[in-house]
Amino acid sequence: MNTRLEADAFLKAKGVHLLYDEEDFEADIQTHEELRKEGKLK
Repeated sequence: MNTRLEADAFLKAKGVHLLYDEEDFEADIQTHEELRKEGKLK
């Protein structure tokens, strides 16, 4: 799978519906930034 939309379509076809909203996205951005600052991301 090359895109998030492809992954989403695959999961939906299997009956997996993920709830992911803007608040979740903002939390992920914060986590990514923290990991980057700690040198844990390449």
